[in-house]
Amino acid sequence: MRRFKKMRFPVLLILVICLLNQALTFALEPAKNSTSANMWEGYNYQKDLTAVFVGSSLCHASMNPSIIDPLAGIKAYNMGTNGQMLSESYTAIETAIRDHHIKMAILGFGYFSMQKKQSLGAEVAFYRAKNTYGSAKDRLQNHLTFLLDPEHLYSESSINYFFPWIYDHCGMSGEELKKNIAGRITNEFHKTPEYTANGFLPSSGRMNINRMGTDVTGVGRHEKFDQSSYEELAKICQLCRKNQVKLYVIEVAQPDLYVVAYGKSYFEKQQKLTQVCRDNGGEYYDFNMIKPVLFTAKQSYFRDHEHMNTTGATAFSKAIGTFLQMREKGENVSSLFYTEAEYLKNMNYIACVNFVTRQKNGMTVLHAKAYTGPDVKVEYEFEEWDRDSRKFKEIRPYSADQDCIFAPGRNGRYLLRVNSRLAGSKDPWQKYYEKKINWER
Repeated sequence: MRRFKKMRFPVLLILVICLLNQALTFALEPAKNSTSANMWEGYNYQKDLTAVFVGSSLCHASMNPSIIDPLAGIKAYNMGTNGQMLSESYTAIETAIRDHHIKMAILGFGYFSMQKKQSLGAEVAFYRAKNTYGSAKDRLQNHLTFLLDPEHLYSESSINYFFPWIYDHCGMSGEELKKNIAGRITNEFHKTPEYTANGFLPSSGRMNINRMGTDVTGVGRHEKFDQSSYEELAKICQLCRKNQVKLYVIEVAQPDLYVVAYGKSYFEKQQKLTQVCRDNGGEYYDFNMIKPVLFTAKQSYFRDHEHMNTTGATAFSKAIGTFLQMREKGENVSSLFYTEAEYLKNMNYIACVNFVTRQKNGMTVLHAKAYTGPDVKVEYEFEEWDRDSRKFKEIRPYSADQDCIFAPGRNGRYLLRVNSRLAGSKDPWQKYYEKKINWER
């Protein structure tokens, strides 16, 4: 009895914490399902699948089973989710093998998938959503898969996993909280209405190539491939080989600026990925290198700098379906892809341009960069928005010099623009970029 009294307070404390956590989770966790919740809910209704698509948002935004299936002779479901890591793609394929004995898996790939550090919220959402379905044994296994991962085992994420409102919550204003709680009660926002029954997520919108700043083109400078990611990719290949599942690792086509932003390292990474897949039983194909006979990555096909809109996904899905059909017939498809030399030779234009500001000898310098193939000569013109005439006025005329000193007469916020064109061109501009900066003397 005395021992029970000693334990009563800790037990009550744990109970209060659990109840409070449930209340906060209900109030703060977004009423609208995550892509993981939508995916696993849709997967739960699938019957007799022969194939699955897995990967990040690149996958569920670009590969539509409704178009691919009849061309490739498969019955597939798109298991792509936002920020899906390779370990999660492994889990998705493993689940489909167990549930449906699939014969084909397509990993919709992007170079950022090789970065070990991804969104904790997206990762936890994936496993928590999977736990909505399946047996108690499956739920326990899912919990342990996340918690025993060396990356989480000794970090705060192993604790935060049980408190989803910490990393995944709605807006914190009174109105947003009220709307979210109402949505949870009525289940009004339970499922993203745009989601299709086969996991494909349609989208509209069109990217503006003249709005691509260094946060986009800087990708080649800051993304590093983690060695453990190569190991994760090898594990996916080995899982498929062991279970006699044909694995296609598809580098999803992106705007041409994506390749040239990486520079030479793009093709070095491509070679390593090809080798890892080949050594472990998979096949790697880079659709950024695909020839126009099968697909052309038009700017109008993208809603932002990496995701396709529905128009682009329709064209891309037709290309993927035709490609899979050819491969399943045993056809050699190598002639459909550019070599490095061929691709760079065709990059004889400006993919995009932007600029950054630098301080040099007490002066503000605008430094422009155009993204092109090698040996392409570019000219730059710099302009400033004039509030009186409501037009851009020239700061410096066209020149091969990438730098321009900016020294206005007074402190303030300025809208600046760089125009670019191929050297010798008479075009007013071929690509441009605008950005506001604060300037102080």
